[in-house]
Amino acid sequence: MPFIDDFIYDPHSGLPVPPKSWLRYSCQIWVFRIMAAMTVIVVVAILLSGRPVHDLASPLLASTGLLAVSEFTAAILRRRRAALADATRRYEAMIARPFG
Repeated sequence: MPFIDDFIYDPHSGLPVPPKSWLRYSCQIWVFRIMAAMTVIVVVAILLSGRPVHDLASPLLASTGLLAVSEFTAAILRRRRAALADATRRYEAMIARPFG
């Protein structure tokens, strides 16, 4: 996951565009967040059922791991999107300049 693809350039126009894999990573981030929230619901159910507290270790570790992975991936994706926005601004400034 730390190897999220960098933006690519359209071969016809030279415009920087996001790769299709960014959509997959965006969906994966939200799926991990939803899974972490569902794990918290399981923890609350365990607490309300009166089971021993040591039963909470696995779900809490799973929830923490999912949130950590999703936030790590989201931070990388935010940096890549900022780089894409910067490259797009530079491209548009280059196109706006008159030739000659």
